[in-house]
Amino acid sequence: MKSAALRAKCDAVRQLSGLLHAFEMESPLVERFLQEYCVLLQPRRGELLIRKGDICDQYFFIIKGVLRGYTDYAGSQITTWISVENDLVTSIYSLADQQPVFENIEALEQSSVLMLKAVHMEQLYELYPALNKTARLLLSRYYRDAEMRAFMARIPDAASKYLFFINRYPHLANTIPIKYIASYLGIRQETLSRIRSGLSRHTDAGRTNADI
Repeated sequence: MKSAALRAKCDAVRQLSGLLHAFEMESPLVERFLQEYCVLLQPRRGELLIRKGDICDQYFFIIKGVLRGYTDYAGSQITTWISVENDLVTSIYSLADQQPVFENIEALEQSSVLMLKAVHMEQLYELYPALNKTARLLLSRYYRDAEMRAFMARIPDAASKYLFFINRYPHLANTIPIKYIASYLGIRQETLSRIRSGLSRHTDAGRTNADI
């Protein structure tokens, strides 16, 4: 009989295989490889998967939960990205050049994460060359999100920035504590609270008018 930990890992790998299926790259051989080399991590809220200054040599696939990247500056934490279920995260800079990472990777809640070492990812590409297409598609998603973050950071008005955020990432708006969203957007938490309250009043007024 499989242990609970082994069953959890098998289920997690099947979820990752399901994502590969979405890219038309599902394969029993690939799934067996992932079962052998992936490690299932279950970080608690506040636990760090990578610390600033580490060398990142792994990929993290989020099965369940929320991760963020952040760095410390002038006594404050600056959130640089937030990722949720079915996202793939790593430090591209550190992974490519084997330089120390600039940021910490932290679990914002109890999470389940599959970790695959970069060396095993390279073996996977060599064994199954068709996966290189999947890697390019995943990388394009990664850089698309980075481009959206860069654009959002340049929006000068705080309210417009938040509206862009909730339109682009509606799945994050109601699941992430406000202090992390404020840090991610580069605005004060008090300012974001006022913006959200104003939007809520506007929405409630719209509902009232519609009912009249």
